[in-house]
Amino acid sequence: MFNYFIMSAIKTVSGVKPDNEFFDVNLKWKFSERLFAYGSFDIALSNTEKDSVSSSSRNLSEAGYSFNCFFYRNRLNTRGMFFGTTLKMFDTVPFYGFQVGSFELTKSDFQSSYFTLSYLYGFYKVDSTANARRESLSLPLEFRSNFYFEFSLYSNNAVVPLINSLRIKVGLLVPISGKSKGRKPNIDDIKTRIAIEVPLKGIHWF
Repeated sequence: MFNYFIMSAIKTVSGVKPDNEFFDVNLKWKFSERLFAYGSFDIALSNTEKDSVSSSSRNLSEAGYSFNCFFYRNRLNTRGMFFGTTLKMFDTVPFYGFQVGSFELTKSDFQSSYFTLSYLYGFYKVDSTANARRESLSLPLEFRSNFYFEFSLYSNNAVVPLINSLRIKVGLLVPISGKSKGRKPNIDDIKTRIAIEVPLKGIHWF
């Protein structure tokens, strides 16, 4: 059993906070000894505006999908290093790019935990002054080239009681190039999200 599915209740504790949060769905699918895909999708949807009949218009707040290849595993087969391509949505804005990272494997006490470092490029530039719809959101995208760091920690082993029933997920988006309105990115343009998740019945292997 090398594929798994996790559904977790989610609550953002810092950074980008969607208006409504429900569940985070994570899925890993193995194609071969080296190739695998990984996806993470917030079922939580963000209110962005209301139409003429007062029904909420919503956008997917955060999601990601990547296709990856392991290039190294340790001797105990508890951890693997990988690289791959990725699609990412952060605070409703879509990106594409490539990534490197580390995944905890089935023999690890932290199985399904991971970290990734990605280069992400926005599909399009969002100018909050020219797009009234984006003015209602917290984080307009002004710089299309970014580094993105994501970290997830989970353990279902009692030797780690603090996170035995929780998942911790951290995302950090750092603009690295380009100019917006004649200025370069600075520390105020960094966007973060820290979330606590409670997996429902742990990891489902298949």
